[in-house]
Amino acid sequence: MPRRKVTVHDLDRHIGGRIRLRRTLLGMSQTALGNAIGLTFQQIQKYERGNNRVAASTLYVIAEVLDVPLSFFFDDFKQGADTPQRQDFDRSSAAIARLAMQAPEGVRKHVLGLLQSLAEDEAPAVDASDTAAA
Repeated sequence: MPRRKVTVHDLDRHIGGRIRLRRTLLGMSQTALGNAIGLTFQQIQKYERGNNRVAASTLYVIAEVLDVPLSFFFDDFKQGADTPQRQDFDRSSAAIARLAMQAPEGVRKHVLGLLQSLAEDEAPAVDASDTAAA
């Protein structure tokens, strides 16, 4: 089966998903991000959905506000993949990640162990030492 060609829209959606990911991990609203870069929350929504393409200069400013390198927005994008690789989090996942970033390392290890035991049949195990950077 031939691979489908990745369209520019796929990349726009991926970048938008990465903007949403980082914004939610920081606990920032669309309005707050919009205000920080001089745009409306509606424009941020359009970027995050991939409906509108983000200009390079705007992406640069967004990267500064979200405190990430420009490469962050392109991470995990697979050119030519059957489906674009996106990392979407719902609100509860984002809240868990945000709280985990604030918790002491020992607590993160215990929570990771709990989540691993709950999802044992669903996901491969993660080395607890990988959480030190989280």
